[in-house]
Amino acid sequence: MHIPDILDIKILYVEDDVPTRELTKILLMRRVREVYAAGNGKTGLELYHLHSPDLVITDIRMPVMNGLEMAREIKAADRDAKIILTTAHNDVSDLISAIEIGIDNYVMKPILIERLYDAIRKAAEIIEYKNSLARYEEERERMILELKSALEAKSMLIKKLEYISITDALTGVFNRRYFDDFIYREWKRAIRSSSPLSMILLDVDFFKNYNDRYGHMAGDICLNRVAQALRLIISRPYDLIARYGGDEFAIILPETGEHSISLAANCRTAVENLRIVHEDSKVSGFVTISAGVSIMVPGKDSDQKEMIQASDDALYRAKRKGRNSVIAENGMKAMPDGT
Repeated sequence: MHIPDILDIKILYVEDDVPTRELTKILLMRRVREVYAAGNGKTGLELYHLHSPDLVITDIRMPVMNGLEMAREIKAADRDAKIILTTAHNDVSDLISAIEIGIDNYVMKPILIERLYDAIRKAAEIIEYKNSLARYEEERERMILELKSALEAKSMLIKKLEYISITDALTGVFNRRYFDDFIYREWKRAIRSSSPLSMILLDVDFFKNYNDRYGHMAGDICLNRVAQALRLIISRPYDLIARYGGDEFAIILPETGEHSISLAANCRTAVENLRIVHEDSKVSGFVTISAGVSIMVPGKDSDQKEMIQASDDALYRAKRKGRNSVIAENGMKAMPDGT
């Protein structure tokens, strides 16, 4: 690792001998960015907390608070703090204390400045290495956050695309593709559980006449309003409303028997109550619908196409018998009172 001649670090230098302190400070300032100096451990500790230096160089034996006491306080606050001792004594007890505290290096007095520079460069290498690791971790965390954000955005986009792929853009209900998948799954489930399954197939009466008179934009608005009216009636979370094609809508009602006929009648009433003017309808002055209902308990070898065909046949009979009506597959007519 390359360490420049002028080190970009802050040093706290603690020495009680004034001439040594001042001379060494001048020499240090030639090689490092910032130098703070103190004459005892107490003042040194205050400067440490004030300036957060990268490296502390301290004498051991000083008045007020010695270097080892100061070093112990610093290490208690920051165990990774870098500390170099300077001493003129070969005291074994001081050496043991220094090891216990976690002192990083020591330089014997009288100080040879090149030896001190060498100790500082070694400390600077470790500091730069740790700073590099910290920068790497910061960059890594930033990249992880960006990746998570990108993945979340991708997940949201996928969900949005999935929603678009199964939804009719005009009406907001499900589309024919999803209807085909849904009825297949529900048919198989009804076979396994021997439960009833109902389907309502409906379309808007004389819708071509409506488009011809009011225009396709008005026709689109009409279909959207019809779809929203149906959604107010078919409200269970496991039921399905889908745009089957053109002005046709299909409704699948799992685990539902003859109640589906009443629901179909309620749908017919809800649409008529929208009071959408339709002057070219032959059954009413407003938009109405006709609906065919089929109710089945699927057998083992049956096919969902049977239900679709039965609903289509019932819808055909509803149209043949005057429209604005609901016909079940058995031919039963379900009309609200007064219709």
